[in-house]
Amino acid sequence: MLNAQEKYSIEDFNLEGDIGTWYETQVSTKSLYQVVGAYYSISRSFSGSSPFFSSFYSVTSDLSYRGKLFKNVELVYDLQQDLLYMIHPIQTIPLLLKQRDINWFTMDGHHFVRVIGGKGFLEVLYKGQSLGLYKKFSKLDRTKDEDTFYLQREEYFLLTSKGLTKITNKKSFLKIFPDHKAEIRGFLKQNRQLDFKNNLDFSLLQLTKYCETTIKP
Repeated sequence: MLNAQEKYSIEDFNLEGDIGTWYETQVSTKSLYQVVGAYYSISRSFSGSSPFFSSFYSVTSDLSYRGKLFKNVELVYDLQQDLLYMIHPIQTIPLLLKQRDINWFTMDGHHFVRVIGGKGFLEVLYKGQSLGLYKKFSKLDRTKDEDTFYLQREEYFLLTSKGLTKITNKKSFLKIFPDHKAEIRGFLKQNRQLDFKNNLDFSLLQLTKYCETTIKP
């Protein structure tokens, strides 16, 4: 459990200004407060699993919040709750950001955005003129021998003019383009090295790029 001395709302946290100045005027002169909605009781299993995206609790990242860029901030992405927190730079307290005001953030080489019609945050695998390929991470908690561990789940979505459609395999991809099945099958036949079972990220990426440039949906 993280300790704090003061209670303040994220509404008071001035992301538009200087954090140091905000701290001096809003926090350092008060006492005996707690952060509203920001405490974590971090439980890790014997296997070292956690509900977070990274193996570490927080990750140095870039964040676009309310259209303003913040570089090298410490972020925590809880996959179980699908919530993003920012670590206070001085008190090291996790602050729950307004999720709807988050435009995008990067973490461990991954770029996450909020997509209209999407649930929470999605990783951008490809963004073209007419198609977008996205990946959704989530974690489910399980209990074994009184110990909690977390299972990660990954889902894929294709964004077209009709919105987001979930993709699970080649068959579900083909259903999105019923008038172009022959062309797509021809592409797959010529690219038998694509492995949709063991390398789904790369395979779906190549297929999406082909549809973007050749079929031009």
